[in-house]
Amino acid sequence: MPVADDRTPGASAPRPVTAAAPDGGSPPEATGPGLAHRIADLEEAAAEEASRARGLRQYWRSISPARQRVVTLAAVLVVLGSAMAVWFGRASAQDWPVQRDLSYTVSDATSVTVRFEVTKPPQMSAVCEVVAQEVGKAVVGRADVAIPPSQARTTTHEATVRTTTLAVIGQVRTCRPAE
Repeated sequence: MPVADDRTPGASAPRPVTAAAPDGGSPPEATGPGLAHRIADLEEAAAEEASRARGLRQYWRSISPARQRVVTLAAVLVVLGSAMAVWFGRASAQDWPVQRDLSYTVSDATSVTVRFEVTKPPQMSAVCEVVAQEVGKAVVGRADVAIPPSQARTTTHEATVRTTTLAVIGQVRTCRPAE
């Protein structure tokens, strides 16, 4: 015998539903108070759901425009912060080249030679920015050095940077994957 699960708060067990009345007519619950009770429960649940949605709209309209702007701004900041966290997380997962200065030689007033080491995945191409600076730390020369793929993970390179005035130091500022 099928069982209908139409529990109301306080009801202890489901009531059995009969397929047909003993006299061959329709079941007593199909037209009686059982069906009306179920319809009333469904209508009450639908009204409660609509009331919740209406309540949120009414609450939003009831707060001041300044508070609405604050809530909206907070939601936008949460979304942007999440997007930035994902972006930075993906960027940090990439294996970036790491540079290390070994030495520099100031040849004359027009050039500096810099020796440096780059550690990167062997199949990666990289570009390193080498700079020459004067006493006041102003950049007086700059060169981008292409680092090709190699068999070794760490390779040594040398670059000569042309300068506009006498430099006192040469160094690798940064290395990045080649595009």
